[in-house]
Formats: sequence, C-alpha cells, structure tokens
Amino acid sequence: FDLAGQSLPLLYLRPENVLDKIGSAVGLQDIDFDAHPDFSKRYVLRAENEQEARRVFGRDLIAFFEKERDYCMECGPGYLILYRDERRVEPEELRAFLERGERVLDLVTRER
Repeated sequence: FDLAGQSLPLLYLRPENVLDKIGSAVGLQDIDFDAHPDFSKRYVLRAENEQEARRVFGRDLIAFFEKERDYCMECGPGYLILYRDERRVEPEELRAFLERGERVLDLVTRER
C-alpha cells in the first residue's frame, strides 16, 4: 500500500524459524509482547525503533497475526507491505488476500 503522508516506523514481521531462535540466543533483536506469548513465539518482529513498533502492534493487530499465521509485514514511511513468504496468491484467493491487506492497513493506521 502506498501511504503517502503516513509516517510508519521501519519494521519487519515474519514467522519465526529455527535460525531466528539461534539469533535470539546470540542477541539479535526480536520484539516480544509478554501479554501475547503465542504471537511472540510464532513471529519475529524487528524494528528500527522498538517503542514505535509497539505502538503499531496493538491488541487487534496482534490478534490478526495470531489468527492469520503465515503472513509477513513490512512498513516504513509511506508504505505497508503484506505478503506470504514463498507462497503465491492463487487467483481464486486474491479477493480474500486483498481484504486481509485492507484489514491490516486499517489496524495499523488506527493504532497510530
């Protein structure tokens, strides 16, 4: 999504894998939410500014990603990208995928 005029923080979210667990052990950043252990266990969230990332990831956005588990999200000043890593959207899934993207966009911009 092109969000000209919106100042979102630089952040990156994706499902966690084994290498991420090793990275966390050696001190690589992964922002966790104590109140949402399922989300924190399933996703890696990295951001330039942790406080700003926490402002974006309110309760409703975290609930979305707890339910829709295979999505990745990136954002920064003026843009938001939602995708599924290494998985194409099939034509019959496109409408639902776009609706999920609009839902994420609504949640991200509402939390700010």
